[in-house]
Amino acid sequence: MKKNPITIKYRKVLFLFLLLLSASEGFAQYEPNVLKAAYIERITRFIEWANTEGIDSIVFGIVNDREFEKTAHEIFKSQLIKELPVKVIHVSDETDLQICHLCYVGNADENTINNFIGIANKKSILLLSNAGSYGLLGVHINFYIEGDKLKFEINKNSAHAAGFKISHLLMKSARII
Repeated sequence: MKKNPITIKYRKVLFLFLLLLSASEGFAQYEPNVLKAAYIERITRFIEWANTEGIDSIVFGIVNDREFEKTAHEIFKSQLIKELPVKVIHVSDETDLQICHLCYVGNADENTINNFIGIANKKSILLLSNAGSYGLLGVHINFYIEGDKLKFEINKNSAHAAGFKISHLLMKSARII
C-alpha cells in the first residue's frame, strides 16, 4: 500500500512541533535554533525566487553561527525545503555565498553584511538573520524576539530588489521595514 506524500509531510511537520514542545533539558540549549529552523522552512513556503527553478537540492548557507549550523544539519537531514533535500554549508566568504539559495547570517561586520546583501540581491539568494539592525541594512528576513516570542521582519524593498515574490499571507505575519 502506497503512503500519501501529503500525510508523510504532515507527520514530519507534526513531529518537528512535538519535538519543540517536549524538549528535554539536554536539548534545551538548541530549542531556539530548532524553532528558527522551523520558521525558515515555513517561511520559504510563501516565497518564490528564481534561483530555485529546475534544481535538485537547496543549498542553505550559514555564516558565523556554529550552534545554529549544527542544528540545521540535524533538522535538514530529513526536512525538505520547497520539497527538495537541503544541503547545509558553512559560508566563510562571498564565494561560498554565491552557491547558496538561502543564507542565514549570524554575526558579521557592516561591510561584510553590505557585500552579502549586494550579492544576495543580484543572485536572488534569500538572506536571513537575527541581528537587530541587519533588516534595516537590507537583509530580506530578520528574526527578533518580542516578549518571549520569536518574530520576523521583512525588508520589503530589499526583497523586491532581489526579485522575490512574497505571499501576502507572509507579509501579514511579519513586521514590514
